[in-house]
Amino acid sequence: MARKKLGEVLVQAGLLDDAKLRVALREQQRWGGPLGRHLLELRLVHEGDLVRALAMQLNFPVAPDLLAQRPPANILDLLPLDFCEEHSLVPFHIEGKFLDVALCDPTNLAVLDEIRIRTKLNVRPHIIGPKTLEKTISKHFKGIDLDARAPSSVMGGTVSTPSIAGIRYVDLPGSDGPAAAPPAPRPGIEAVEAVVEKLAERVGELEAFLARDEAVIRKLLGLLIETGDVTREQILACLQD
Repeated sequence: MARKKLGEVLVQAGLLDDAKLRVALREQQRWGGPLGRHLLELRLVHEGDLVRALAMQLNFPVAPDLLAQRPPANILDLLPLDFCEEHSLVPFHIEGKFLDVALCDPTNLAVLDEIRIRTKLNVRPHIIGPKTLEKTISKHFKGIDLDARAPSSVMGGTVSTPSIAGIRYVDLPGSDGPAAAPPAPRPGIEAVEAVVEKLAERVGELEAFLARDEAVIRKLLGLLIETGDVTREQILACLQD
């Protein structure tokens, strides 16, 4: 029996509709790579839902929460960092002669054979999402927590927010400004609903543009790393400045 495609699994599970799937498929045709990564970059599905769908499709177990629990150091040391980053994987548990490994692509037999040769252990592959894998490597191999967030600064009773290029902010008159004109009559409920619907549509368009730009930036950074122009450490250092 032929195995169902990932998009078909997600649609049948109600996690994706045909229109969003077509968008992701167009991006895959344009840029290449696995469909799952495009679905995540376009924010069309949650990573947890994607991992569960892949586990159902490929019949592999899902890796445990490796961000909440650190694998023992002797297990992490079994495979070098550059190998783990290149093939998107993390070893996390040993039981007898079996090594449990979390991979974004557990169907890559060549990588599984390489792990078996390097560790002299039988490999039990588990599925992990690409973003979770990236955070796991950064946290446990490099000591960098990508989920850490700096607290918002509050000054003068207002929360300071960063400026965003391309967005024009409009200053609203305060109580000490010039006298305001008499308030205009309040619009009816139909007019308010129309405005809200228009704003929601515009927000959706902006989110789609941002998601697409983010995907392009990720691919450009990946290309720079592959060509040796920059390293992951240099990129992370710039992001922390």
